[in-house]
Amino acid sequence: MTYGLTPARDRHQTCATRGSKKRVAGTPSIQVIPDQDEKAAPLNLRDYLDAAVTASNRARNLILILVVSSVIIAIGTIDTLQHGWAAVRLKRSNTIDSDYVKEKLGPPPAKNKPSYPEYEKAYEEHYRQLYDALARAYVDTALSVRAPLFGVTIDINDLGAIGGFALLIELAMFGIALRRECENLTIGFTRAAGCSALPDFYDLLAMAQVLTIPAHYAGDRHRTRSVLKLICFLPLIALEAFVAHDIATNDTGLFLDTLYNNILLLVELLWLFLVLGLTIWTRREMHRADNIWDQWATIRFSDPREGNC
Repeated sequence: MTYGLTPARDRHQTCATRGSKKRVAGTPSIQVIPDQDEKAAPLNLRDYLDAAVTASNRARNLILILVVSSVIIAIGTIDTLQHGWAAVRLKRSNTIDSDYVKEKLGPPPAKNKPSYPEYEKAYEEHYRQLYDALARAYVDTALSVRAPLFGVTIDINDLGAIGGFALLIELAMFGIALRRECENLTIGFTRAAGCSALPDFYDLLAMAQVLTIPAHYAGDRHRTRSVLKLICFLPLIALEAFVAHDIATNDTGLFLDTLYNNILLLVELLWLFLVLGLTIWTRREMHRADNIWDQWATIRFSDPREGNC
C-alpha cells in the first residue's frame, strides 16, 4: 500500500479535472492507493511529491560526500604539521633514556642487577621496535593519505591539487542539485496549490527536509538555518588551510623539486579561487530554497483552517 495525494472517490482523475470540483466535507486529502492501481493511475500529486523528495535526497547525499572529502584534506593538513602528534612522538623518542620511552617501556634495567647485559640487550631491542613503529606511523600518516573506498594512497604533496579538483567537481554538482531542487519545489507547490492540496503537500514535503527547516506556522523563522548553511564553507576552509600550509613550507618543496612544486602551488591556488566562487554560488542557492519555502509557507498558513483533518 502506498500513499498518494488524490481524492478518495475519484483517484484516477487528473489535477486539472479535480480543480473545478469542491472537496466533499470530511473527505481526507491523503488516501491509500492499492499497489495494483498505481500503474493505471495518471500523473498525480504523489509523483510531484516523490520528485521533490528525490531532489532533496540528492542534495543531501552530495553534501555528505563534500564533508568526507573536506575531512580527508583537513586530516592531511593536520598530519603534516611540524607539531603533529606523529612527529612529536618521534622526536620525544629519539633517545633511549627519554621520558617518553621510559613511559612506554618502563625504566631501563639497573646496572647492579644480575644478568644486566641480557636485560640491557632486551631493553634496547624493545626500544628499536618502538622507534621503528613510530617512524613507520609518521611516514604512513604525514607523507601520504589513503583515500577511502578507492584504496589508493595519495602523496601528501599532491593532496592539494587532487583533493581541490575533487572538491571543485563535488561543489559544482551540489550547486546544480540545489538549483534543480529549487525548480522542483516551485513546480510541486504550484501544482499542489492548483489542486487545492497545498497544506498536505507542504507538510509531507517538509518532513523530508534536512538542509533547511521549513516553517511550521505563520511567522515561523528558524535562526538555526544560518548554522546549517555554514556547511557550505567547509570545503573552502579545508582547502584554504592546506594551501596556506603549503605556502608556509614552500622552501621544503623548492628543495625537493622547484618546477613541480611551483606547478602544484599554482594549481592549488587556481582550485582555491574556483572553490571560493562555487561556495558563494551554493550558499545563494541554499538561501533561494529557503526563500521558496518561506513564500509558500505564507500561502499555506494564510488560512489556519486549511490542512486540518
